[in-house]
Amino acid sequence: MAGREGMKILLITTMSAHHLVREVIKEADLRGHEVHVFVSSAQVAPLATVESIVEEIRSRGVDLSGYDLVIFPGLIRGSASAFTEAFGVRAIKGTKFIGDLPELIAVLDEGVSLSTEEPADEIIRRHRVVDYERRLEEVVKGKKPVFRLGETPIYLRPPPAVLIYEYMIRVEGDPSLLAERLRKYGYGGVVVGCEAECREIGVLEVLAAVESFRNAGLFVGVDIPFNYSSLRDVLMEADLVMNVSGDDLDSIGGLIPSGAGVVLIPKSVWDTEAVLGSLMYGVRKAEELGITKVIIDPLVRPPMLGLSESIEVFRKAGNEFKNPLMFGLSNVYELIDADSPGVIALLTTLAFEVGASILLVTQSSNKARGALKEASIARDLAAYAYLRRSPPISSGVDLLILKDKSDKTVPPPELASVESVRVEALIPIRMDEKYFLKIYVDRVRKDIVVDVADASSGRILKRFRGRDPLPLGRAVLREYPLSRDHAMYLGSELLKASIALKLGKTYIQDAELFSFTYE
Repeated sequence: MAGREGMKILLITTMSAHHLVREVIKEADLRGHEVHVFVSSAQVAPLATVESIVEEIRSRGVDLSGYDLVIFPGLIRGSASAFTEAFGVRAIKGTKFIGDLPELIAVLDEGVSLSTEEPADEIIRRHRVVDYERRLEEVVKGKKPVFRLGETPIYLRPPPAVLIYEYMIRVEGDPSLLAERLRKYGYGGVVVGCEAECREIGVLEVLAAVESFRNAGLFVGVDIPFNYSSLRDVLMEADLVMNVSGDDLDSIGGLIPSGAGVVLIPKSVWDTEAVLGSLMYGVRKAEELGITKVIIDPLVRPPMLGLSESIEVFRKAGNEFKNPLMFGLSNVYELIDADSPGVIALLTTLAFEVGASILLVTQSSNKARGALKEASIARDLAAYAYLRRSPPISSGVDLLILKDKSDKTVPPPELASVESVRVEALIPIRMDEKYFLKIYVDRVRKDIVVDVADASSGRILKRFRGRDPLPLGRAVLREYPLSRDHAMYLGSELLKASIALKLGKTYIQDAELFSFTYE
């Protein structure tokens, strides 16, 4: 239902938030709507219900005549439809944070249908994403792929950009499980490779991995040494052969099957003209051999070892070659001790700028865990920015994991007549006489583990597992009567373990989770 011009809106809020609500309304662009505030007796929204607000409106004799819309806090419990049934006034759930009121008003004016059950935040995000996906689909329809790898179309320049993941045999586990995850996050292909012990890996193991990924609908590239004993057998099953120079084509060109593609790399990366010349030689050699699916990879160099120069080489290659470009993101994020989300987001936008339509991703190190998902989000971030011809902001997609775009913290109310106690010194724990706890993070099962042990014997009495710290803690406390100090300690450690599990951080009981602060 579209928002009408000049609507009269009643905004429901709580005792703790009403000052902030009034400040936001005062400063916001309300687009000609008249917004009033009803302050309920509830202290905070999560503890209030729609039904309690209905009763309070009735008991206080609030005049609702003339109101077109009532907006409840997004975090309130219950359905806003109960308000409409009681008073005949349309009611919805708004955003979780009042600072998002201007965007809420904007989407109402756009005619977005908001919910009586679900907070508006996710609906707004989905609306933005669906709109961008529709526009991106229109752009793609107007383009013709230069060729296909398997069933995946490859385009000359982005968008769209195809994601490829490099899988290392004997390092990353079951390929079928990884294949499911790759499909979930929109990857087009996978490169099967091996590390230094490639000679020890039998051809059947390589081919089994290739088949597993292909059965999942992914095209499959191979990245193995060209002196591998069963090279011919492996190449015959490949859709794409990685890291081939023009000189390599002299020796292995005849082994590349008809219909397969190659990723050409330069013999050296240290001189721009030499790089471009080497790639041109490779392109001509591929043409002589009848290889029509040729991807150019000028090679992204690591930070402080020529990264900026290699970006310029990519730009020149994009202008000189009529071939798709591959951009290896991991050459940077694996070689910088910084969190990968921001690095990947920046690199992906650079890849779009220089015209690279294929992004290569790996997760070789612990600090790169999650790069697979991060690159998928970064691709959307860059594609939506391309559509808007704007920086990659405010699109409904982001990689803000440890920080927020704006501070939506609700400040504490001023309390004039209540004693305020400041606690800074460490208060020693009163040790539990009956039990002690051992807490772990199980990365394999993605669980938090709590072992309850007898304090005198050290014997483990019971093990609890879960992912949500709140029900896990409650389960422990309802079976074992821990002291109040011990229960507080359990809650603190479970929260740390939960954050560590979500972010891939190291969890060690009693140790700080983060050594860095912004103080």
